Amino acid sequence: MNPSLHKLLLRQLRNYAPEFPAGPLERLLQAVSDSYAHYERDREILERSMIISAQELTEANQRLRGELAAGTEAYGQLLESLRLMEDLRPDLRETLDASQIRLPAVAQIVKDQVLVRKLAEQRLLRQEQLLQAVAQGLNRLLTSQDLDDALSACMLEVVRASGADLAGCYQWIAARQDFRPVFRWMSSTYTPWAEGHAAHPGWELDLLAAHHEMLAHKQPFLLTEDTEACPACCLLPVAAGDTFWGCIGFFQLRSTFVWDAAHLSILANFAQSTGGAIYQHQIRSELVQAKEEAEAATLAKSQFLSIMSHEIRTPLNAVIGFTHLLLEDQPRPDQTDNLKTLKFSAENLLVLINDLLDYSKIESGKVELEETEFDLRHLVRSIRQSLLPRAEENRTRIEIRIDEALPDVLAGDPVRLGQILVNLASNAVKFTEDGWVRIQVRMLGRDDTHCELEIRVRDTGIGIEPQMHEKIFESFTQANSSTTRKFGGTGLGLAITRKLVELFQSRIELESEPGKGATFRFRLRMRYVAAPQQPAASHQHEVQPAPRSLAGIRVLVVEDNPVNVRILAQFLRKWDIDRVEVARNGAEGVEAARRQAFDLIFMDLQMPVMNGMEAAGQIRSFDPHTPIIALTADAMPEIRDLVLAAGMNDYTTKPFNPNVLYEKLIRLVQAVNGAR
Repeated sequence: MNPSLHKLLLRQLRNYAPEFPAGPLERLLQAVSDSYAHYERDREILERSMIISAQELTEANQRLRGELAAGTEAYGQLLESLRLMEDLRPDLRETLDASQIRLPAVAQIVKDQVLVRKLAEQRLLRQEQLLQAVAQGLNRLLTSQDLDDALSACMLEVVRASGADLAGCYQWIAARQDFRPVFRWMSSTYTPWAEGHAAHPGWELDLLAAHHEMLAHKQPFLLTEDTEACPACCLLPVAAGDTFWGCIGFFQLRSTFVWDAAHLSILANFAQSTGGAIYQHQIRSELVQAKEEAEAATLAKSQFLSIMSHEIRTPLNAVIGFTHLLLEDQPRPDQTDNLKTLKFSAENLLVLINDLLDYSKIESGKVELEETEFDLRHLVRSIRQSLLPRAEENRTRIEIRIDEALPDVLAGDPVRLGQILVNLASNAVKFTEDGWVRIQVRMLGRDDTHCELEIRVRDTGIGIEPQMHEKIFESFTQANSSTTRKFGGTGLGLAITRKLVELFQSRIELESEPGKGATFRFRLRMRYVAAPQQPAASHQHEVQPAPRSLAGIRVLVVEDNPVNVRILAQFLRKWDIDRVEVARNGAEGVEAARRQAFDLIFMDLQMPVMNGMEAAGQIRSFDPHTPIIALTADAMPEIRDLVLAAGMNDYTTKPFNPNVLYEKLIRLVQAVNGAR
């Protein structure tokens, strides 16, 4: 029915029957209208059904039944899936378990579950973002050197992912009984928690102080809703080792905390890990400080040894030098004995100083093995030759037994190997009377490039008790106190020997019994040279040839100690060098070298006005050829590198060996003259 006609008919009926209620009339007219609508629909269906065939009706009916069955099955599966959801609310589960359920209710349940799933996904995403921020922050904290900067960077990573309005890291200062903000961060939407705190930006410090006792006992403080005394917050203690370091605070000022248990667990673990990282920083800082203190102590020790070496060697140079000169001047027999005693005592004192310096160098790790070609047979014979005078005093013979298969030329450090053999052989001679000492080198095997050797030093001396076999290799230790009184020595020789053997990647062994002598042995693996390319290196104990005349050369001696000048001048005169000029400090030496040309310059290192290093550098700026030999009482290992870096050609320590100094002088002068 037309709606306008519907309204017109209703108005006419009210005019004829005003007492009839409006509601029933409206329902009547609506029913009439619906009947007309149904009539039209039914007429269309009837007309349509008359057109299609019976077969088409049957197929349509079957199709509708199939769709109904599929819908029913899908609906059942949906209900079963909802029942299996573990996080389904109890009231919804009861609704699903009811015998009568309608589709709108199921739709609402599905809608609710989708919302729950979305919220869970959001929580997981926030947790993942927070975990990632914690990992990045802790990585920065562990790798940074500056603790405060590292904490600030670490916290910045975390608080941005935490959802807090305000966060900070605070260190407890026990001396002040207060917290120090290391890091403080506010979100862009920060609003004061209360009006009274708006003008007090550090109000959280008061809050932390109020809960200090709880935090100090490693108990977190969590408040999920604002109160009159406190905003919603999470305060997490930070312990560095067993010590309370401070805390990390997260504050929520706009709304209550929305962090769940997993979120808070991540933050608690972050606070614990932060404490561990801070503890590592503290340990690292203590180690660095201890290292610096140890280095400072080592430097002080090195400087002390350098000074003592210089101060002791300078007078020793005079004693040994003048003794050597007096013995060469054909003294009376009674004077000869006294001079030999004086020379022996001075040389023993020099050995003591050298042992102390060597032990200090090895302990500080400043001794490194070099690799040069040398003849081991020649080295052993030279050592034997140097020990013969002492052996003759003890009525002891020194024997050498070297395997014939030993290669002629080996590659290694002959100086340190010689030092090992000298220490072992001189000890054997010292403790053996009316007997023999044997130095033996035996081949154990070889390949195309290397050979393995066993070196033994055996004697028939006093021997060593078995319980002392390990102890004698310790520093400043001898078998017993009577040994020191009777034979002398510092007890450093074997300690140095063992450390040098270890530098060769080997181990020294001892066999000995009291009264039956001692045998020290160790093995070496060394590269050998099939055909020597140059003459094998000589050893410092080699007997030097008689001096040759050096008449005519001009020498400049730069030395501030007059005694050292006198000693050196007398040796130079023995070598027919009479054209000697003396400068008392480095500045005078530079001026003398500018005025005239010299064939050789002797340069002391420690002098007033200008030291030898600086003087040598200035001389090299205008004279690159004249040989400069450093004469120094400093025997520390770095001296050689410093001397060569300053432009000098060589150096020798005081007290100097006249033969060794003479050979250096000859070699340098001849090399320069040949180049010219």
